[in-house]
Amino acid sequence: MFQKLGHMRVSVQTLLRKVINGGLLLVVLAGTSSKAEEAQHFYRWALKPPMGWNSWDCFGTTVTESQVREQAEFMAKHLAKYGWEYVVVDIQWYEPFARGHEYRPNAELVMDQWGRLWPATNRFPSAAGGAGVSSVG
Repeated sequence: MFQKLGHMRVSVQTLLRKVINGGLLLVVLAGTSSKAEEAQHFYRWALKPPMGWNSWDCFGTTVTESQVREQAEFMAKHLAKYGWEYVVVDIQWYEPFARGHEYRPNAELVMDQWGRLWPATNRFPSAAGGAGVSSVG
């Protein structure tokens, strides 16, 4: 006969023997947790989901620097106080002639000597010369 205590599975005979031989039952019980305690701990991992804006959802592959900046400024002004914090420039930021939600076959891309993609400077002009976008908010 077994009794389940939290994550531990202990025979009733073993528990009784340990109680009789020194009161070890308190130690065993102190080491277990209830399902409610486990759930409470689990839900403290992330008190809120990652909150932000993703360019793909609105612009597909065609987003530009000015559109990203407008979204970031709006988020900083109106949504940051509610926990919104991420602005993600998704796929195809490196494709100079991206359009819609489709990929352009055989697009010519700009890469550095290590094969890393560089932003399309016609869509992200601040990336020219490696300068990048400054922070907002």
